Amino acid sequence: MIGPKCIRLHHEDWMWAEIRCPDSAQQLVFDFSHESEMRLQDQKNLAAQFLYVMRTARLMRPYPFHLNLCGLLPGTNQYAFMEQAFGIETPGSSVKTLADIPWTISPNHYTVDFPLNDLSKPVIYLSPNAPRCFEPGEWDHTAVYVIGAVVDKSVRRPVTLAKARRAGVQCIRLPLERYFNWSPGSGKCLTLNCIHDVMATAKSTNGDWETALRSHVPKRLYMETNIYSRQVKKLLTRI
Repeated sequence: MIGPKCIRLHHEDWMWAEIRCPDSAQQLVFDFSHESEMRLQDQKNLAAQFLYVMRTARLMRPYPFHLNLCGLLPGTNQYAFMEQAFGIETPGSSVKTLADIPWTISPNHYTVDFPLNDLSKPVIYLSPNAPRCFEPGEWDHTAVYVIGAVVDKSVRRPVTLAKARRAGVQCIRLPLERYFNWSPGSGKCLTLNCIHDVMATAKSTNGDWETALRSHVPKRLYMETNIYSRQVKKLLTRI
């Protein structure tokens, strides 16, 4: 008799096969062409955030992304920080190289690995400065979504939008303003793992962006609507 443990183990094996397979899973690309825009500490923070990205990828049900790390070059500081974060040089670690992790690492620009003329897989870059945001219920399961591998706090210029436009890639942003009233000084800076979690939930819910955002955006970054309304009303009474 096949018990629930065997079924669970079989399901876990299938999930890992899905994560590793770029042919069946939807592609999610991280663009590592921004290393020159970041300080060394920001690059370390970026590598640490990918630990949480992989944690979510392992738990993503039922259809996980296949992660592509494009433009990550061996011999660079960012590559070394990634190796350090994932314990490549740790004695006794089962992970000997970054290639052992279920993702695809490519030294190429993402437009090389995912040609823009392939209309069956449109390339869409997520940028906080994009003129258009996702609409409710909008999710393209055939699209290749690209996330800039950059720590936003260290970059004050719209580098992701500028680079994507120069490459001829269409851009879109998360619909943050539609659902949140941002707290003063929050800066709207989301970590890479937060963005990945939002995208994972949006994928599994076919574009339920309110659920995706409210499930993962830290509450310290925004004010609840009723609190915001009370503060505005209080301010108006003083005028």
